[in-house]
Order: sequence, then structure tokens, then C-alpha cells
Amino acid sequence: MVNNQNESDPNEAREVKTSSRGWKLVLLLSSLAALGLMAAAAITENVGFDWRSHQREYRDAVIARSTGKMAETAAKMDISLKQIVIPKLDRLDRCIVCHAGIDDPNMAEAAQPLRAHSGTWLKSHPSEKFGCTVCHDGQGRALKKEDAHGQMKHWLQPRTIGDQIYTACARCHYENDLYGTETLQFARGVTASPITKEGLAATLPGSESITRGKKLILSLGCLGCHKHRNRGGSLGPDITLIGDKLPHDFDFSHIEGERTVRQWLIEHFKRPGEVSPDTLMPASEIDDGQIEDLANYMLSLRAKSVPPSYMPAHPVGQTPASGKTLYAVFCSACHGQDGQGSTVRDPLLAEAADPPLDLMVPSLHNQDTLAVASDHYLRSIITNGRDGTTMLAWGTAEGIGLLPDEVDRVVDYIRSWQSGEVTESMAAAAKGDAEVGTFTFWRNCSACHGMLGQGGIGTSLNSPGFLAAASDEFLAATIIEGRENTAMPSWRELDEQQVSDLIAYIRRWQKTKNQKNLSLSLVDKPDSFRVSKKIGKILYNANCALCHGGDGTGDLGISISSPEFLTLVDDRYLYETLARGRPGTGMPAWRHLSDEDMASLIKYLRSWQRQPSVKLASSRVQGDPWSGSTLFFDNCSKCHGEAAEGGVGPQLNNPVFLELVTDAMLTRWIANGKVSTGMIGFAKAEQGVNELTPRQIGDIVSYLRTLEGKERVSVKRSPHGVPQLGKIWFTESCSQCHGEAGEGSSGPALSNRAFLKNASDGFLMATMAMGRDGTEMRPVKKSPQSILDLTGDQINDIVAYLRSLEYERPAGDTPHRFVIPWDLGRGRVLYLANCSGCHGVNGKAEIVDTKLSAWAPELNNEGFLAAATDGFLQATIVLGRTGTAMRAFGKGHNGLVDLTMDEIDDLVAYIRHWSTLAPSPMTLPALRSIAESEETGEAQVGN
Repeated sequence: MVNNQNESDPNEAREVKTSSRGWKLVLLLSSLAALGLMAAAAITENVGFDWRSHQREYRDAVIARSTGKMAETAAKMDISLKQIVIPKLDRLDRCIVCHAGIDDPNMAEAAQPLRAHSGTWLKSHPSEKFGCTVCHDGQGRALKKEDAHGQMKHWLQPRTIGDQIYTACARCHYENDLYGTETLQFARGVTASPITKEGLAATLPGSESITRGKKLILSLGCLGCHKHRNRGGSLGPDITLIGDKLPHDFDFSHIEGERTVRQWLIEHFKRPGEVSPDTLMPASEIDDGQIEDLANYMLSLRAKSVPPSYMPAHPVGQTPASGKTLYAVFCSACHGQDGQGSTVRDPLLAEAADPPLDLMVPSLHNQDTLAVASDHYLRSIITNGRDGTTMLAWGTAEGIGLLPDEVDRVVDYIRSWQSGEVTESMAAAAKGDAEVGTFTFWRNCSACHGMLGQGGIGTSLNSPGFLAAASDEFLAATIIEGRENTAMPSWRELDEQQVSDLIAYIRRWQKTKNQKNLSLSLVDKPDSFRVSKKIGKILYNANCALCHGGDGTGDLGISISSPEFLTLVDDRYLYETLARGRPGTGMPAWRHLSDEDMASLIKYLRSWQRQPSVKLASSRVQGDPWSGSTLFFDNCSKCHGEAAEGGVGPQLNNPVFLELVTDAMLTRWIANGKVSTGMIGFAKAEQGVNELTPRQIGDIVSYLRTLEGKERVSVKRSPHGVPQLGKIWFTESCSQCHGEAGEGSSGPALSNRAFLKNASDGFLMATMAMGRDGTEMRPVKKSPQSILDLTGDQINDIVAYLRSLEYERPAGDTPHRFVIPWDLGRGRVLYLANCSGCHGVNGKAEIVDTKLSAWAPELNNEGFLAAATDGFLQATIVLGRTGTAMRAFGKGHNGLVDLTMDEIDDLVAYIRHWSTLAPSPMTLPALRSIAESEETGEAQVGN
């Protein structure tokens, strides 16, 4: 049987035919569905979308208000898909298909979407140039309302409404930028431009909410923790472009409302600790309206994303921002709006402590703080910060905060909180009550200067040599202004009477042992074993020769042996000059000499007089002081100073001199000069450079009389010495006690600007000439008490060198030294007993069993110890901080503990030993030994 392979199976054929029909049916149905969808889409696009009806409504509205040809033209208005294409902005906006009347002012009262755009915005923002979505956001290509408004699940820039519309303005505008005029974020390492008043005050046109939000950012101190264009703190996130962030950049796990960036910001401002559990940001006290403004402003911080041609002109103005404003922007968040201090959470310790404990931020608006902290200290802390704490370095090379001059303005603002308007010229011993001053001294001064002024932490005040050289003005200025970077605080809170009372009390130690009438009566008596020229010579050589020369012809002081001097002055003049000195010059007040000694000295001075005394008229000269001032400047100022403050010649602008000298004396000296001195007579036939008439001389005398009662001007630079030589003599003779650059050691700091400002050249000369009784400061000229033998020229050179330090600082502007002597073992015991409870056992907060060991500011911190001098530490321990938890520890200050001066020195030395950067005489082995003793608990004595 043969099988035919070509014969087909009827059943199989039927199956194939049935399958083919099925596919054809599927194809037919799908084609019909596609045609249906296309038809539906065509119908929807051409009939169903609302934009056609909106355009018809707009056309009907135009026809209704038009007549004639205008109506005919309106009737032909095209109903079609319209769009704005802006390649420069990479935008295609179809918003005008619905908002057909947007630029028609006649549609101002129409209902949306046909209403004309509000205000006059389209005049400066024409739609053909800007489009719509660059300002309003939304989806510009969409044609359905919900889609165009971006009200869809995954569209990231929904349409903004109300005040939120202005958050997009930052794409072009500078006004809402915190600093005003910068277009781009600073690159790291690029110096920031100065912050100007105009930039901070610039406001975005039309948006009150954005304006209020900007002011809140600046006034709440947000930049203390957050950066904006590389300026600000680093404790919080950078807010420079926060308006460009998207929802997926935020954690919404703790958000109760909608998942938008704006809602996240609002809830974060209301309850930061709940929204961001790890945040250091404290809850603010602003209301809901302010939170809305703040959120709107934050959303406006966007990148400039348009070509330069779209950007408005920069705001004009270059007025530097004030220190008050800069403080509010960068400092107030931690230190308080008025500098009253606050608490902050340390990010390094917040997670480890349970529960988290906030650390105290020091109060700056505190009179004790301002009295002790120098401008240098404040500037150093602001500039360099404190490593390991929330206090950032605001003036470093990275430029994260403040430029150097901006730091200075902040310091000036902080200093403005210091009270007091008394000046040194207001206070004097004669105005004071010594009995009242006793209690003021015991309460405020005795802890450092001793109950009897014998000295300790502070200098000795009861030294006859010091009191003889120090004028009331010098004492008043020292009390009021203090000595920066030393333990002497400024007492600006004292009023004029209190300062006068203090000076009167201090003057009690300057005992007056002579009386004018008795001393002068002894001068006229014959020599005796108690009063004689011989005794006078001994006294002169011991006390006067150093300045006036062995023969009275002058050296550091003026010539007092010339006949032109001795024949014109009487014994009363000599007595008053000896007893009262010349305040502010090198002539001290010899009030501590007895009547017999004063008489003997006057007798000896009179032994140089070879000619009879001249009787002079006592009447006043009648001259023209205005002409006299010009004549004085032309003929006298080169030697006596432009304001008669002294120079090569003696100081004429001196209250005691002007009180004692008569017009007749002045006239004779100007006319005839003084033999063997640099004073040449100006009368005709004398040897003066110019010849003055008697009337002109009278004018000069009248001018000098106008200086009586006016504020005395001190010599600022010594005209006698050579600073370069003075540095050599100082190094050889003075540096062992006063430091290589006068920074102080066992002796006080001489390069201190506050000291040099108030110490005249004469004061410096007198101190070297006389020494300080009861201290290690000996006279520098050869004498039984001296170990040196400096010439008058060398003393002038040293004075010139010290004076130069007032203007040209030595290397290391804030020198440090260990207080001397020190006992570090005792210092450690004192620290643990009195300080560790607040500042920590090791001078800083540490985690001990999940608890913070301290809450007060760190002392074991290089930034702090580099800025704080030993004097700062001493004064802080003595005075405490009124109104804070820092109690006073100095005797007489009513603290919990009264520490002696030696104990305070030991405590300071122990605190200082934590520093490895601040210079000290300690060696590394000694430091290691201290560290080992701390571990074992053994006391280690450092000296």
C-alpha cells in the first residue's frame, strides 16, 4: 500500500482556516479600537479641552466691547493652540491657551483664567521674553488644567500661588540674596566680598513675605549654624540653594502634612527636634506667620539659572555692614540677641550623653567679662575660634564668616556694651573722700593689690616712689581703662566720685611729712645738725642728681643751677616744686621728705646762686592769646611741643608749673633765655633765631595762660632717645624682669598699650631714676640701692624704645608667661576642689557613664588658651562673672571660697599647663611629669 504525502488532512485544513479568521478578527478589532482612540483623542483635543471654550469666551468678551471694524476683527480671532517658545530659558509654555486675556488690561476684572495679569509685572517681564513657568512653575507643555498646574503625583515643580510665587524670583534677582550682589556661590578659597548695608537691606519688589523672611534670617542669627555662599557656621546644613532641593532630598518620616519641601520646612521650624531627631537646632519662639515667611524665604534661595541679560542691575551701595548687624547675623544664635549668652548642644557629645546636656555659651554682655577681656582677646577668639567646640573660626583664610575689618566692627559693637562715661580728667584725689574710698578699694582692689597696697597679683601701690611719680590722671586712667591682657580690669562701671574716692584713699599711702610754712622758716635759720647745706647736698646727690646732674646743670631734668632760674624763683616756688612735683613728667612729688630735709635741699640749691634775687612784678600781662598761639607755634613748639606738652624743652602745659610761675618769670625767660641751656633769649640783641618785641612776648605769655585748667597733653614719643639703642640697653638691663619685648615676667608688662597710653615719658624716667621702694625695681643709675649704672642718654634711649612699642608691636602681640612662682601640684588640688565641678576634671566636657562631666566653657582648649593671657585668667578667677554661675574667688569679693594671691597664681599655672602652643618656661619632660602625676593622683610641684 502506498502512502501519498501530498494529500491534505481535512481536519487540519479546517483548523488553519479557523485560526486565520481569528487573527483577522483580532486585527480588525484592534484597528477599530485604535481608530476609536484616535477619534476620541481628536475629539478631546479639538472639542473636549477647556482651552477652546476659554478662547471663545475671550473672543466673545472682546466682540462685546468692540464696535465696527474692531468687532469684525475680533470675530475673526483664531481659536487655536498657542505657545511661547524661549530657547534661552529652555522653556515652552502653553499657558496662554487658557489665559488668553493675560496681557489685556480690559480683562482686569474678569474671572480666571481670562483675567489680566495683576499689577504692572508684564511691563518689566513681557510674556514673550519670560514666558510663565520661569516665575510660576508648573508644567508649561500641558494643556489640561491639573497637568499644567503640576498637580500630579510625580511633577516636582507644581504651580506656586500667593506669596510663594516670589520664591522663583531668585532665578534672576539678587535682592533676596542675604549678602545682596553675588551671582554665584563662592568657590572655596576665593575671598568673599564685604557684606554691605545695602545688600542686607535689599528687598525683592512686591513680596512682603520674602522681605520679612530675609529679615528673620538675619535677626535670628541663623548663619551662626548654617552657611550661605560659604559664609556662616557648619553645625547645620548649607542653605545656599535649598530652594532648588526636591522632596526626595528630605526625610518625611516625621512629617504630618503633605510631602512637599515647603511643608517639611514649616514643620521643621515648628518642632525641629521631632522632625529631625539628630538636629542641634533649638525650638524657636516665632509665630506661625513668621514661620510661613521663613519657609517662603528659604524656598527663594535658588541658583541663578538665567542668562545675564535676564538679570536686573546690581543694587548700588558699598556702605559696610555695622558691627551690630554682623553680630546679629553670625553671633546672636549662640550668644543671644543682646549678648546675654545661652546654651547649645555640642554635636560631638550630643549622641553620647544620655540625656543630652547643653553646654553653656559665655555671656558677652557682662561688665565683668568686658572689664577683663581685651579687644585682642575678643578678636582672637572670633578669628580663630575654639577647636573642638561649637565656636567656629570666623576669620580664617577659608573665609567662612568675617573679613578682618568686619571682625573689628563686631569687637567694637561688643565693646559698646561696656558701661561708663568717666574720663581721667574728671577724677582727682582732691574731689574724693578717702574714707569712702577705703571700702571701694577693699571690695574691688585688695584681692590683687593687697589690703595695704603692698602688691601681689597686681603691682605695689603703696611704694613712695610709685606714688611720687604717678599723677592723679595716671591713676584715674589706669582704674577706668584697666590694662588689657593683664590682671588689671577696667572699672568703667565706677562713676567720677567713686574713682576720686579711690584715688584719695591711695594717696593716703603717700604721706606728707612736710609743711610749707615750717620748711621755709627752717631755710632762714643757720645751719644745724638737722638742717644744713651739707645734709642738702647728700639728699640732692641721692635723689636729684640722677635727673638734674651733679652740678644742677641738667641731664634728664632741666637745669636748676642757672642764675636765670635761681634769681627769679623764690623759696616758695622751690618748695612747691619739690613737694608737688610736675604731674605727668619725670619730676616726682617729694611729699614724703621731712620739713628738715626740704629746708636742707632748698639751702643747698641756694648755694649755687651767686647773684642777688630779682624782685619781679606780680601783675598779669595783657596780651593777645590768639596771636600768641601763632607766635608760640613758630618760635617755641620745636622744643616745647605743639601743645606745650614738652619735648627737648620742658613741659609748659602743666597745671603745677602754670600755677607757680608768674607772668614776669615767663617774660624774662622768653626774652633773655637761660645760660648754659638750649633756651636762647628772643628779645632784641639776644641770640635767638627770631627777635620778638615786648608786645609779642606778652602775647605768648597770654597764650600760655589759656592752657590753665585745660586737659594736659602727654608726650607721645621721646624726642631725646634713639629707640634702636634703647632696645639694646633694655635687653641688657631690663628684660630679665620685664621680658624680652617688655611683655612682663616677674616685673610688670611695659609694652602694654594701655600702660604706654597713660604713662608719660617722665613717668618712665622717674620710675627708672627712683625705683620702687619695697620691690625689686631698683634705681638704674649708680647708687647704694642700684645694681645698674645707666647714663641719662641710655635712659632716654630706653624710654624711646618703650614708647615705640605703643605704635610698632613686637613679635607675638599677646605674650604669655607663667605666673611666678608656681606650684602645679597645689594648683591641681585647687582646680579639682574649686573648678572641676563646672569645667570638668580635665578642663573640658567628657562622657563618663553616658553622662557629661561638665557644662561650663572649656578651659583645656588651645583656642582659648592662645587668646587668654595669664592676667585674663587671674582677673576672671578673682572677679568671677556677675549674673552667671562663675563666682568670685578673690578675697573680699564675697565668693564661695577666698583664695590667696599665691593660690590664684598656682591655679592659673595649672590651667596654663594644658597648652602646648602658648610659650612657657615649662619643658616637655615637666609636662609629661604633670600628666603622669594626674593619672596617679600624686602632687607635682613645678617650682
